[in-house]
Amino acid sequence: MVALATRARFYLAPDVSALPAGDPKLRFVAAMCLYSRDVDTGEIPEPYRSEEAEFYARCVLLPDEEFEPYLNELDDQLAQRFRVPVEQVAAKRADITMGYGNGRTL
Repeated sequence: MVALATRARFYLAPDVSALPAGDPKLRFVAAMCLYSRDVDTGEIPEPYRSEEAEFYARCVLLPDEEFEPYLNELDDQLAQRFRVPVEQVAAKRADITMGYGNGRTL
């Protein structure tokens, strides 16, 4: 577990909260917490699902229109460009290949 989120706030695991501002993992976890908030407030239907939280975070941090022009770059270069964990770049490529762009659900 990397965080616990409620409607009003989220609590980061100690190893995540110790990361410096702007750290790729910290940014990604914070975006996942936004998904949890949206589930809790009814903006997104329940139940909370980790794979959908990751997809949501990728949509927020790797928008299709900003990501697609750089598809020829290596994963580690894209991870650095967008300040996300490198494994999420491969997942974003898979989202695009499977037709799961921004605004589409899993």
